[in-house]
Amino acid sequence: MKSSRRCATGLVALLLGANAAQVQAQEQKQDLCLKGGFVVSPATRTITKADLTIRGTRIVKVSTNQATCAGKQLDITGAFVVPGFIDTHVHVWGNPSPVAEANDEEWGEEGTAKRALQTGVVAFLSMSGEAEDVAMRDRLRASPQHTQFVLAAPTYTAAKNDQEARSRIASMVKRGPDLIKLFAGGSQIAAMVGQARALGKKTVVHIASWQDARAAVKAGATAITHLEDEAIIPSDLVQEMVRRKTISIPTLAVQCDMALLADPKLPPQWWSDPLLQKVLGPKVRADYAKASEFSKKTLRTIEWQKAGCTTNDFASIKRLRDAGVLILAGSDTGNLGTFQGFSLHREMQLLAEAGLSNWEALAAGTSAAAAFLELPYGVTEGSEASIVVLEASPVDDISNTRKIRYVIHHGKLLNEQQ
Repeated sequence: MKSSRRCATGLVALLLGANAAQVQAQEQKQDLCLKGGFVVSPATRTITKADLTIRGTRIVKVSTNQATCAGKQLDITGAFVVPGFIDTHVHVWGNPSPVAEANDEEWGEEGTAKRALQTGVVAFLSMSGEAEDVAMRDRLRASPQHTQFVLAAPTYTAAKNDQEARSRIASMVKRGPDLIKLFAGGSQIAAMVGQARALGKKTVVHIASWQDARAAVKAGATAITHLEDEAIIPSDLVQEMVRRKTISIPTLAVQCDMALLADPKLPPQWWSDPLLQKVLGPKVRADYAKASEFSKKTLRTIEWQKAGCTTNDFASIKRLRDAGVLILAGSDTGNLGTFQGFSLHREMQLLAEAGLSNWEALAAGTSAAAAFLELPYGVTEGSEASIVVLEASPVDDISNTRKIRYVIHHGKLLNEQQ
């Protein structure tokens, strides 16, 4: 009897092993393999010629030995593979017109997420997350056709007292956002930041002045977003940010690009970029050529950008960078002069112009942003396969991030999903 049982057990094990081998063989037939490219890792600042094997939603192999592939193969010889791009400051609804709000392109959040993915932006931090957005975020979380949502629930820091401030944060956290966005200026900022931290949520504080920034940094905010355009950041505040490891999300695109677009003598080269055409409709594009019809809001925006962008903002970025403050790329799309998805590429370019190295600018919009948002995106074995294949090296020229050959999101080739 014991001998029979051993035989039966051995037969079951043999059958299970055969089934497992069949499943593995079937999975391998569904692999997506990228052959002959260069893998660019902003996290380690390395470029390696290697083949990538994607199975399901993960990168399962990064091989420098010309790995064989039983599934679909893409010949990307000479191309560059980077982690998917991540925008850490967006308002996800569409593109505004500089002429009139009635002309705005409004696609809604889901429509915007579908368009933005075409620019290689695989995730973004929505700064206007409301309660109803949580369900949409969860529904689209694994969609290979939509940019992944990360939600920051916004609130002001003014409250009657610290107890009310903490209660407000606790209520917001129950709604399920990923982060908390605070508008600086109220006396309860420390109570709100502290409560968010106690509940396991990072905080991003919108600032309009260096005084706002100082209060946010002192309160222990995870990050501050924007710059004070009227003045260069004080050196002592920079050192306080270093000491407390406060992150900066400067949003240069929203503080510089409208003025560039309004200059008829020097139209920016990127205005004719084919990638921009994917996320900007012809009517709003035409409005940008109608300078005589620009709204008062647009004209005010142009004036403050002319005064502050390179004079103060670039100088502030240089101070932050030289001191070692972590800087992330956030475009603040949804505002004048910015375009969903595309403006993240502009943000990285502007950061490089302001003093970041190309490696640092690339990390600001890829690996460093992924770490901040706790997303598993990368170019190593085990990483979520949300990657972009570029025609040229972004380390040689950061504007090459716009030269996109393929977008692969959650393991799926984008153009096969449309």
